Amino acid sequence: MEGHGESGVLARGANMYAFACAIIASIISILMGYDTGVMSGAMLFMKEDLNIKDEQVEVLAGS
Repeated sequence: MEGHGESGVLARGANMYAFACAIIASIISILMGYDTGVMSGAMLFMKEDLNIKDEQVEVLAGS
């Protein structure tokens, strides 16, 4: 079995790299969704408490 040397190790490393990238992308997507949900709920109270216009709320939420 000469063909299972270094190329097998490289293939396994590439698979682990792809798996790690997929996990990180999934976590980032979950955090982005959570952030969007929190901000959409908070924008209602920001407008009332700070007495600001819709455009100002959009700028504040975007920053």
